[in-house]
Amino acid sequence: STSLSKPILNVGFSNPGNRKLLKDFFHCGGLNSTDLVCKNTRKDKKPMKHMRYCGACIRDAISDGLPPLKSCGNFDVITQLNVEKPPDMCYWPQVEALKEIHEENPNATF
Repeated sequence: STSLSKPILNVGFSNPGNRKLLKDFFHCGGLNSTDLVCKNTRKDKKPMKHMRYCGACIRDAISDGLPPLKSCGNFDVITQLNVEKPPDMCYWPQVEALKEIHEENPNATF
């Protein structure tokens, strides 16, 4: 049997319907999946909400020298990495931080 290496990351520019379908598909298969919002597991002195947009969490983790995905909930599947809240919060980790994500997870499935 063939299995996919985790994490599984959707690097395309997904629309809301598709990313929810993907999240539900992987969730039904028993994988810990999210479609937009990640857990903030960072233990630092900065005041942060427990749940945040994955893209913002990944951006801040990289900025602080932390592992980008483990710092944001360590999900098996993330179906939307980017965050688009113009004009102040537009970040595309699948473009801008692909190197850091790959360094943390060299065997990830994209």
